[in-house]
Amino acid sequence: MWSGATAPQVDRGSTPSPDSSTTVGDPDPVQINRPTVRDAGGLLAGASSSPPHPATTAGNRTAVQRVTVARVSSSYGAAMNDGLVAGCVGSLLAGIPSTTWALAHGDDVLDGARAAGAIVLRDEQRTPVLLAAAVPVHLALSLGWAAVLSATLPRGTEPASGALAGLGIAALDLGLIGRRIPAIRALPQPPQWADHVAFGLAVGVVLRLRRR
Repeated sequence: MWSGATAPQVDRGSTPSPDSSTTVGDPDPVQINRPTVRDAGGLLAGASSSPPHPATTAGNRTAVQRVTVARVSSSYGAAMNDGLVAGCVGSLLAGIPSTTWALAHGDDVLDGARAAGAIVLRDEQRTPVLLAAAVPVHLALSLGWAAVLSATLPRGTEPASGALAGLGIAALDLGLIGRRIPAIRALPQPPQWADHVAFGLAVGVVLRLRRR
């Protein structure tokens, strides 16, 4: 009685194969996006092109200003030191021409010193007092003019430029100021002009040696 019945067919295609590449219940693999070389380059380029912070710019400007001020101060201090040394040397050597002239002509070698003291003590006649006044006057004038020459004489030609500057100082000291002081006006003028040239030359030589 069962010979005509058909046995149920099993759908084998619906049964997963053991060696199938898909596993039931496995989650999808996690995808990790890593930046490429091009992306990293873009990030670096963007960072480098960003404007500097205002505080950083101000700090750099302040540092540059400090360095500039330090350099100017150092240059100014060096010029003053050179002028001080050159002025001391020039004050000692400036009187050689007039002293030589006085000795050669039998004049009083202290006439020039007394005249320098008369710049501040015009009515004084006593030699010791005039000589005492002449020392600071002569030194102050020598150091002052040496400071001016130290700041203005060009490098490389200091001796010649100093001698020419001495002529200019003589024109001011003897021609303009000294004309109003009888003691200076009474001095022989050629040796006085030679003293100023000797002063400028001495200052120039010292500056040349110190600037090497």
